[in-house]
Amino acid sequence: MKKCSKKLGLWQVAEAEGIDEILTFDHLKREHVEPRQAYSWPMGFDVPEFLASMDYTIALPVIKTHWTAIFTMGLKSRSA
Repeated sequence: MKKCSKKLGLWQVAEAEGIDEILTFDHLKREHVEPRQAYSWPMGFDVPEFLASMDYTIALPVIKTHWTAIFTMGLKSRSA
């Protein structure tokens, strides 16, 4: 993720904007969660464990062309 972010220029933009710390999920310790309303994942899923200590998260959308895909998937974020 870091290599890709740098190649796309996202890392450099964050640094230029004064972001103190940039985290990627690549090598972070994970914990298993089973949210009550996550009906599509009845067995739960793993998330980076540091997310429990965050006040805010910023979700960036993935921009792709979908003309070659059979279906499109996306991740939606919502505050509880």
